[in-house]
Amino acid sequence: MTGMSSSIEGASHVRMLLGSLGQGHVPVVAGAHTPLGPFRNIADVSPGAAQYMRGVRNGLASPELPWRGDRFECAAEDGAADADAAARALIAATDRFGPCTLLTLGPLSNIALAERIRPGWLGNLSSLVVMGGSLRSPGDAPGGAEWNFYLDSQAAHEVLAAAPPSTLLVPTDVANDRAFDAAAREALLGAFADGSTHPVSQACGALLRIDPGAGRYDPLAAACLVAPESLLSTNGAAPRLAVSSDASSGVLREVVGGRPLGVVTSIDIPAYHRVLREGLVETEDEFDRFTRFIKSEQEAIVSSLEASDGVAAFTCDAWRREDGSGEGRMCVLEDGAAWEKAGVGVSISSGELTDARAKAMSARGRPVSPGTRYKVLE
Repeated sequence: MTGMSSSIEGASHVRMLLGSLGQGHVPVVAGAHTPLGPFRNIADVSPGAAQYMRGVRNGLASPELPWRGDRFECAAEDGAADADAAARALIAATDRFGPCTLLTLGPLSNIALAERIRPGWLGNLSSLVVMGGSLRSPGDAPGGAEWNFYLDSQAAHEVLAAAPPSTLLVPTDVANDRAFDAAAREALLGAFADGSTHPVSQACGALLRIDPGAGRYDPLAAACLVAPESLLSTNGAAPRLAVSSDASSGVLREVVGGRPLGVVTSIDIPAYHRVLREGLVETEDEFDRFTRFIKSEQEAIVSSLEASDGVAAFTCDAWRREDGSGEGRMCVLEDGAAWEKAGVGVSISSGELTDARAKAMSARGRPVSPGTRYKVLE
């Protein structure tokens, strides 16, 4: 969604970051170009915003990154001409993968558009985490609103009105100076063990040099998603409050008689710092990296076969054992123009070797003991 930069710029920026992570195959779709409500140019409202964005662009256009400032204006191929493209991509993702958890870090235009295109779509999400609004103290946007809700006040109003009961709202006033102090900044930077060489770490470092407060909000929302039980309260749940965002101003308020949502009103700050250091960084061994590669290849094969057929689409079913010992995803295409039937499956299982299996493996020249942990990818 166009805000401090255009949606086209934002899509190009995300492609750069994904490419630096070796994840260039992940589809990126440019969001809505204008808000559902009144258009508000943030540079006009806040003269410092344009200067800030110039600093962000220059900071990210470092020689180590596969991106330059002169490419920032390039058009994003996916959805550049279609304002609804991102909304339709969200709907397609839930159609393919089933109920999803959605984390929003900006204006809610695309979410509201998806709900308009398919009424009830929000209610089918497994959970929704929204970073936006300012509840206990005035926000820093005009009228005391917060920027995400202010930039598309109509979208914020519609999304909160249709949000599922499992929604978790993370108002930005929770991310106060105490929550994101020097210790939190150190924890965030320290989470990147290879910060001197990895492109994304360089990007984070550039942003923190431009603005010491950068990273104040987004990491908190992500932390509330991945570790609510340690951040929010003793029972891992946020207070349930009936709230509404004004459709004209974007100001967030408690209301009487509304449908309650989870609203973060305070966090355990030491626990938040621990999550920044440990919980937001994925530690992978060689098997995990190979598993991630195979999953991405499965999606690439599915997309390629669908494109070559031109008519039929895959139906995908994901499964996971309750005890965490296995997961998988099977995709099947039937009655296509080019393919009568095609299947692409991935299965991962883990556990401990039984006496019989350990004995059989040892007999093949590789001694292993019963109880040894194993992982199998098929």
